[in-house]
Amino acid sequence: MKRIVTLAFLFLYLSNGYANSKLIDMSGVNYFWRIIGKLEKDIQPSEEEWKAMFNCIGYKSLRNDKDIRYNIELVFSPSKKEKLDASLEKANYWWQRDLLHLIKVKEEQIDLKKFQQEINVDKILKDALELAETYLPKGTTKKNPPPPIQFVIFSPDARAMGGNIIFDLKFTKDIGETLLIKTLAHEAHHHYCNFLPKTIDPPSENSPYDPIYSTLRQLQLEGIADLLDKKEYITYQKKDTSSGFVKMWDEAKSLQSQKMKTLDSMLTQMAEDTTGMYETGMKAFRMFPINCHPNGNYMAELILKHYGKKAIIKTMNNPFAFFRLYHDVCIKEEDEYVLSDEAMVFLERLEKMSTINNK
Repeated sequence: MKRIVTLAFLFLYLSNGYANSKLIDMSGVNYFWRIIGKLEKDIQPSEEEWKAMFNCIGYKSLRNDKDIRYNIELVFSPSKKEKLDASLEKANYWWQRDLLHLIKVKEEQIDLKKFQQEINVDKILKDALELAETYLPKGTTKKNPPPPIQFVIFSPDARAMGGNIIFDLKFTKDIGETLLIKTLAHEAHHHYCNFLPKTIDPPSENSPYDPIYSTLRQLQLEGIADLLDKKEYITYQKKDTSSGFVKMWDEAKSLQSQKMKTLDSMLTQMAEDTTGMYETGMKAFRMFPINCHPNGNYMAELILKHYGKKAIIKTMNNPFAFFRLYHDVCIKEEDEYVLSDEAMVFLERLEKMSTINNK
């Protein structure tokens, strides 16, 4: 039987700050400071020291040891300065973003270490969990265990992975308390979706249906969670003079109808011929940038506009129900692309194959 941790119990943990909490883990950050302390002197940490850091739950959950280590060594080793400059010149948006983030970490170590000691995690977590329930069945956040929060330093980002919520310490400091609460609510929403009653049994990773199902589910999960924080996050990102993220976000949303038309063709193709279904599903997933966030959010916003929160909550454990709502909304809207009957029949067939009661 799973142990249920109530909010009242949680507050007992957090009453004296993160240091006494079993839910808040700063060990990854502490290992990070030790690692870069050596690198800045051009001393290579031992493999045991690297392993200790990457065995911390936060870094381990990210499952990206090789790339994170490479970036840390590149930024903090004085002997690699020329290589760092060359990498910044040729890096794509995402790699450059992570390198520039670590450069700022290098410049702001004193302030970050002070912030690490002063952050008021208990208030932030309390407010975030209340907000997370906006698009969840009532009582979900009180009936189920709260998410463990792992602090690390790797990228200006936060993620829900491996049953944990992972926050970059500098990102946490930069976005400020208001947006931090909303961002944590977004990730907590992902966490609590794991506790909703299961009506759909997803295809296995080896199934040819897995990529297309994952595309549908990702559009739903990220799109709905983005209702909690993305308007404020986009405003925050506009401070970036290059506005790379905002440009990608706005462009993806502006191409919504075009992307839905292409998805329609893919679904229709799958309905007629299962040959190459896995590859077609992968193409569908890659068609939606930023891990499906912008286009999923577009869908969720339209559904919210026409049907409200209750309708969204009812779909949370079924991405096919989410797509049906979106299909109905597009019929109401004059300028939206409406998925064809053939595509919707295919989704209905996939839903019946995945419905738990039918197995």
